[in-house]
Amino acid sequence: MIVAAKKLTATMGLRFFVAVAIISATCLNSIYADDQVKHLHYVNEWAATIPGGIETAREIVSSYGYTLVDQILPDIYLLRHSRVSKRSKYPSKYYHKSLAQDKHVIWLEQQVAKKRVKRFIQYQEFNDSKWRNQWYLNRGDGLDMNVQKAWAMGVTGKGVAVTILDDGIEREHPDLKKNFIDPDVVVEVVVVV
Repeated sequence: MIVAAKKLTATMGLRFFVAVAIISATCLNSIYADDQVKHLHYVNEWAATIPGGIETAREIVSSYGYTLVDQILPDIYLLRHSRVSKRSKYPSKYYHKSLAQDKHVIWLEQQVAKKRVKRFIQYQEFNDSKWRNQWYLNRGDGLDMNVQKAWAMGVTGKGVAVTILDDGIEREHPDLKKNFIDPDVVVEVVVVV
């Protein structure tokens, strides 16, 4: 009798533990899902797939109070509903459901406003070990070309053609040869004093 009671207690304890674990996991999942949803902002626009062309789509959506704003891709349209607020924390289930149940509508999704963040290159320390030897870029006495400030402004020189006015340019120099675009541009300049 005592052995049977211990087995029953152990079984009940295990069931209780499993039940608590399931309830806890469900609650945590619900909290996490709510946390994800509360940051969304639904707008009064939908994307919809409606085959049959733009005029067919316009007729169908207008019967539900929607306006066809634009064609995104063939048979995929951007719709707007004037009775739905421009931004809401909650989706408009009523208007969504009414159009989604139409037999011509294959797919429908209320759009969500996305937070846009300007991207930028994070500043990194300058780590050129030969920088101090590059006197034409860094003289240290203010007589340099001020390239560091230009680089900080995002100027890279990409797409820029440079003309060098020099009477003794080495066209075959390894630094210049591969970038020498038009040798006919080189003109000997003679200055008479």
